[in-house]
Amino acid sequence: MNNPYAAPQTELTAQSGGEQGAAGGFYVVSRRKFWILLIATLGLYVVAWGYKSWNAVRVSRGLKVWPVARAIFIVFFIHALMKIVAETALAAGRDRPISYKRLANITVVVLIVNYIVDRLSAKNIGYPIVDIISIGMLFVVAPVMWNMQSAINYVAGDESGSANDALSIANVVWIVIGVALWSLTIYGLFPAPVEA
Repeated sequence: MNNPYAAPQTELTAQSGGEQGAAGGFYVVSRRKFWILLIATLGLYVVAWGYKSWNAVRVSRGLKVWPVARAIFIVFFIHALMKIVAETALAAGRDRPISYKRLANITVVVLIVNYIVDRLSAKNIGYPIVDIISIGMLFVVAPVMWNMQSAINYVAGDESGSANDALSIANVVWIVIGVALWSLTIYGLFPAPVEA
């Protein structure tokens, strides 16, 4: 007998829970869109990615987690997310040769180094070298994060991330904000000459 008070159960589809790009209970995204958003927003997309990833897991598994907190403090929750991915992969027979724990370890180390460099840059310690390293770290974070996302896409059954390839209006707005941040960052690297 069905419980009349239970929430309706449906099969997970590419748009599960109304979450764009949620496939198999995970947030999937194409390589093109991932790289555009991560680079264009100067890495701020990592927080949005964390929110969408945890929200997709929360909705699909009924977990009582707060995606906003897990996104803001993503470095503390990457291992938990990748553990869920690894368990799902094992159960579905979609395991990969690379260790999910190793992917999480590498990502955490890179994000911590990136955070330290950003803090030094914000305090003008080692200017302008640290500022240039801070910008360069974005191109270290991006491939490391993509390796993790690629594993998630694989387990979700959408390796190409085709369920989430199109840029939405919100994505375009964030890209415009990111371009403004890029402009200010580059402008800040070249201080105005001091007049005598």
